[in-house]
Amino acid sequence: MKPLIIIVSNRGPFSFKGKKDGTFEVKRGSGGLVTALGALAEKHDVLWVATAISKDDYRWLKTTNEKPQNVEGISLRLMQPKKKAYLRYYNVIANPMLWFIQHQIWDAPRNPSITQETWEAWENGYVEINKVFAQKIAETIKDEKRPVIIFPQDYHLYLLPHFLRELLGDRVYIQPFIHIPWPGPDAWRILPGQIRKLILTSLLQSDRVGFQTQKDAFNFVQTCRFYLDGAHSLGSRNSIQYNGRIVQATAYPISVDTQKLNTLIEEPETHLLKSQLINFVGDRKLILRVDRIGNAS
Repeated sequence: MKPLIIIVSNRGPFSFKGKKDGTFEVKRGSGGLVTALGALAEKHDVLWVATAISKDDYRWLKTTNEKPQNVEGISLRLMQPKKKAYLRYYNVIANPMLWFIQHQIWDAPRNPSITQETWEAWENGYVEINKVFAQKIAETIKDEKRPVIIFPQDYHLYLLPHFLRELLGDRVYIQPFIHIPWPGPDAWRILPGQIRKLILTSLLQSDRVGFQTQKDAFNFVQTCRFYLDGAHSLGSRNSIQYNGRIVQATAYPISVDTQKLNTLIEEPETHLLKSQLINFVGDRKLILRVDRIGNAS
């Protein structure tokens, strides 16, 4: 029996734009996560759970009665969290704090404080949104007979394994994947012990945690050993034992869909854009930079 694969991410693989006739134009997302996992979703039985981002996403969601819908071959379920909770989760904890800590660019000399706003955003934002994700997943698969593999994606969903285990026990296989660097133990000193411990113990309720590099996986093992009493690697560089569970920390870098990329390269529009870019740049150098420090609105 083939398993049901559930991909869980903050942002979904599609965005929606309402038309005058009441239908919706579907646009595939262009982010790295969507690009990397899109091929998996097309070739296997996948349910993708994510948040509605735009007003048109919300409108599309209302037409679904919050049930999974087939969108270009992918079963998609969007959810609409409370706006204030979502803004706290995304704009206070996930992007400005966790992303910066993990890239080791937190401005500690000038902004070292964890404030009351931070704690409010943690309890009534990050924790709440992760709990809602778990509830939606449990609700969706309550009658599922197949094996279920759940892939939470990235730093937005560190608490999801904890809440999934509370609701579903060991009937599901949980494997988060972390797309950004995982620094060594020293970088995590910035976080209050209560927050740091819940993140680590939640991830250790997974069956396996995936990372982009072996260094990231090793740093995760070392971070757990350093901060959690009773966490042991017993000499292993890629696994940690905690509360009777052995959790693998595995590096398997995610790539793009090379077959689809090669097809796009040969399309006429691609050739046109390439020629326009060459004419624009000439003998100059072009630097492309993408920052992920903006707020959700």
